Parts: sequence; structure tokens; C-alpha cells
Amino acid sequence: MDVPAVIGKAHEIQNTEAKFDDAALDLSIATVSSTVLRDLLKSFCETIPGVKEKTIEHLVVAKNEVPPLPELDSKGESDEESDENEDTDKPTTALAQQPSGKRPRYSQCQRCNKEFDHSKNTRTSCMYHSEEAYADHDSELFEDNEDFFGPEEANNDPSYKEEYPEYFIFECCGDNYRENPDGCKTGWHREAAPAKKKRYF
Repeated sequence: MDVPAVIGKAHEIQNTEAKFDDAALDLSIATVSSTVLRDLLKSFCETIPGVKEKTIEHLVVAKNEVPPLPELDSKGESDEESDENEDTDKPTTALAQQPSGKRPRYSQCQRCNKEFDHSKNTRTSCMYHSEEAYADHDSELFEDNEDFFGPEEANNDPSYKEEYPEYFIFECCGDNYRENPDGCKTGWHREAAPAKKKRYF
């Protein structure tokens, strides 16, 4: 075998191995725990030049890049009903408490339960239901299965909503969970309150 053929074969083997490495890496990222990924990212930020700066660019945002959110009324709906150009809009308490003018870029929305980018949040970013979906007491589902389960049991077990979505009605709009699972209202994403850590002492 001549030299060019040997070199070509070596490149082919390298390309094949690289494809296997890429596939294995994709699978590893998809299956590894979030704790391991966080620990790896922290380690890379501390040890590899440029990684910390790039991570900050993607995961941290300056407060002045985050649009201020209107305060909510007792029903939690004043931001959708108020004039978009009102001067009374104020940042949420969570944003105001962030130190040094920076905050995490992403949060979980308490309305739609989706992750969102604070810098791209608008008054039409979130679609949500303002009331929960509850089992319809008068539906044929419970008439046909009254010996096995009733509305109260169905409301307390999320699996029933997934299996019988057409029998769960949203109180805010009257739609059922199959027809309209996403929402009947639009508004700003609202940051969910962080979970309190348990104290063991």
C-alpha cells in the first residue's frame, strides 16, 4: 500500500473514531445527572481559560437589560390589563434584590412552568391559565367508573388528567385540558419563588 493510501486510511479511521466520540458524548450529556453537569461546568470555569467569561455571557444578565415588570393586583392580572406605556411599572422584588447589578439570565415561570430568558421577556411571552383544571363532576367518566374512582380522587392524582384530559375543565375559561392545555391568557413570565431549603438542626 502506497503512502497516500495509508494516510487516507488513517484519516478515515480518525473520522470514524471522532463520530463514535461525538455520539458517546451526546448520549452522556443526555443521560448524566444535572449535579454532575453543574460540577463539571464549575470546574471548567475555574481551570480552562475563557470558559468562565463565555459562561457568564450566556447565563448571567445585567439588570438594566431586563425589562421592568408591572406589579400585580390581588388577582395577579394587572400587568395584562394595564397600559403598556404606564410609568407605574416597577421591577419585581426578586429582581430588585439581586446584588451588583447582575442576575441569572434564566428562571422558571410560575405561570406556565417553562424556563425563560429574563432579557427577552415581554407582555406576550407567557401563555397560561389563571385557574387550575378540575375534574368535571357531571362527566360520563365518573358515571361509568364510580365504583373505581370519583372526582376527588381524580383531582388528587395527576395521572388521571393525563389519561382523561377531556374530562378536566379549566375554571378560568371553560376549556378542557385536551383542547387547550397551554393557556387562555397571555402576559409576562413571572419568576417562581425559589424552593426553601430544609433545615436539619
